[in-house]
Amino acid sequence: TLIWQRFAASQMSAAVYDTIAAQIAAGDYRLRAHGSKLKFKGYTAVYVGAETAKKEKDTLLPDLVDGDPLTLGALNPEQHFTEPPPRYNDASIVKTLEELGIGRPSTYAPIIETIQKRGYVRLEKNNFVPNELGISLCKILPDKIIFPDITAQWENDLDAISSGSMSVEDFSAQQ
Repeated sequence: TLIWQRFAASQMSAAVYDTIAAQIAAGDYRLRAHGSKLKFKGYTAVYVGAETAKKEKDTLLPDLVDGDPLTLGALNPEQHFTEPPPRYNDASIVKTLEELGIGRPSTYAPIIETIQKRGYVRLEKNNFVPNELGISLCKILPDKIIFPDITAQWENDLDAISSGSMSVEDFSAQQ
């Protein structure tokens, strides 16, 4: 049943949700509320696990019109702190390299090894933490020196040269 549900769901349209965001000004305070409501079931009609998971996240807001006065029903003061992005680990570095189109599976391990050998990062609890040298290097090197797009294009061109679909002369002429 699970296999059939997953297969059928993969062939169906996506579910459609109405999302609502409201910003409420109350004196010096700015409050935000978010809500969503299922508009079209799509694949969730077949794949029961997805519908159950989404129902738990559904939050309905009342109909709001800009400028309407609001009355306070309850106040639950909660403080949320902004968290920094998680530190890189082996898997997240590989994922980022893949997204940028840099490197190949055979080069990922040497790249990770190099940044450690050169003292840019150290490994703590399976996460890479930048050393002083790595932090300084990021401050010194402007964004204009590092071009992930060019690196990815060069790698594609070098692959084309090795497969014979591009000549070295054509590559040189592009530069």
